[in-house]
Amino acid sequence: SISVVSLNLMNPFRLHPVPPSPLTPPIRSLSRPCSKEASLHTYNLGVKDTMELVRSEIVQVVLEERPFGSGGCCEAFHCSFLTTDGELGPRKVAKKYKYKYDFHDDYVNSHLGQAIADQFNRAMGPHLPPANRVEFVLWNQILELDSRLYSVEEFLPGTFTKYNNIFGDVEQPAYTPEEKVCCDLAAAFSHFSFIRSGYEYIVLDVQGVSTTFTDVALVSRKPSQYGYTDTGPAAIQAFFKKHHCNQYCIKLNLPAIDPTSLPPPIEERDERSSQSSTMEPDTEIQWEWLDKEHRAHPFDTDMQLALRAAQEAGRDVVKVSIGDATQFIIDIKTGQSFNLHTGECRHLHKRTVKLREPPCLLQMEMDGQWHTYDSKVQGAVMAGMKTGKRQLDIEMNGRPYVFDLDALVQINSATKNSRRIRFVVFQSEHAPSTPATGNGNGNGHFA
Repeated sequence: SISVVSLNLMNPFRLHPVPPSPLTPPIRSLSRPCSKEASLHTYNLGVKDTMELVRSEIVQVVLEERPFGSGGCCEAFHCSFLTTDGELGPRKVAKKYKYKYDFHDDYVNSHLGQAIADQFNRAMGPHLPPANRVEFVLWNQILELDSRLYSVEEFLPGTFTKYNNIFGDVEQPAYTPEEKVCCDLAAAFSHFSFIRSGYEYIVLDVQGVSTTFTDVALVSRKPSQYGYTDTGPAAIQAFFKKHHCNQYCIKLNLPAIDPTSLPPPIEERDERSSQSSTMEPDTEIQWEWLDKEHRAHPFDTDMQLALRAAQEAGRDVVKVSIGDATQFIIDIKTGQSFNLHTGECRHLHKRTVKLREPPCLLQMEMDGQWHTYDSKVQGAVMAGMKTGKRQLDIEMNGRPYVFDLDALVQINSATKNSRRIRFVVFQSEHAPSTPATGNGNGNGHFA
C-alpha cells in the first residue's frame, strides 16, 4: 500500500478561505465534470501526536478546477467522491499547499485544539448553550491526484468568519447578536487555551462557521515549535494587548494577562508513561521511513529498538553514526530523518503492529563485535524455524549463505567462509547493550 506523511517545513502564511455565501446550495456543476482516478490515504484519528496510516485505496474523485479560497500557503477546492453506484457523494474540501507540504503539523495542531475545546466545553458547563459548543474539523485523509497531495476535510456550510489571526490581531467586523456570541466565545477560547496550556502556547487563527473551527494555529513561547504558523511570543502579547475579557472569560474565572510581562510557563506534565500504558499488551510500535514515492519501509531491528528506547527515555532525537561522523539525525517529535552530509530529509511515521513472539534477534560476529541482521534475514530465519528447519539457505547482497542453527554459524556457500551467529532475547523497552554497526537503511551506532 502507498503511505504518505507530512513535511515539516517553514512558511509564514496560513490559508484564509474566502467566506461562502450564508446559504450553501448542494454541490454545483463542477468545472471538471468527469471524475478522475486517485489514491486516498486514511489515517488513524485515534492517534493524535503523529500520523498513522490505516489504509490506502483507489477512488474516483471530482475536483473543482478553481479554488474557492486562497491564502499565502494553501488553496481550497470543492471536491466530491463518487459512491459505489456512481453518484456524487457529499461535498468535501481539498486543501493544496502552494509551496511545501505541512500535513503533520496541521494534523497534530487540530487534535491539540480539539483537546482544549473539550476542556473548554466542560469548564463552561451550563453557561454554554449546546448550539455553541466549540468543535474542530478533524481531518484524517490525504488525496493523491495528478502527482499532487491534498488534505481532505468536511465542508462547513454557512458563513465563514475569521475571529483572530496568527499575529494576534483580533478581527472586529460588524456582528449580529448571534455572531457577537460566537466572537466572544472564540476570544474566550483563545484566552482559555493559554491558561490551560500552562502559559506554553495559545490557540490563534481561530476561524470557521459559528463555533466549529478549522485551520487553527498553535502559537508558543518558542517560534516555529508548532510549525510554520507558530509566530512566537510577540503574537501572544499582541493578542492580549487587544483582547478585552468578556462574559465568558469572567464565567471561567480566567486571570487577566499583562501583555508586557507574560507569566512564566508552567512545566508541562509528561504524558509519555500514561500513553504507553494505554497500548494493548500484544502490540508494539513499528517505525518506518518513506521513500520518494511515499512507500513505507520498516527500519531494521537495531533502529526500532533505539527509537523505542529514546522515546521511552523522553528523548526526541536519535543520532545515527558511522565511524566517528554523525550521518543522520532522527527527530522523533517531528517525524523526520535528516542526512547531515547530503541534506536529504526522509519522513517517518509509526504504526501499531502485533508483537512478535519471542522478541529475539539474530546477530553475527564480525571484527570482534556482534551485528544484528536486517529485518528480511530475521524474518526468513524465524519463518524457517517455525517449519522445523535447522539449516536455511538465504541470499544476502546477491550471495548465497547457509545458516546452521544447530552449530550457530553462517557459511558463505561460494567461499566456505563462516562466521558465528547467536540469538539474543531483548525486552521491547531495552535497546541492545552493544549497538550494531551496519550499512542498511540507516543502521549504525545510536546516541
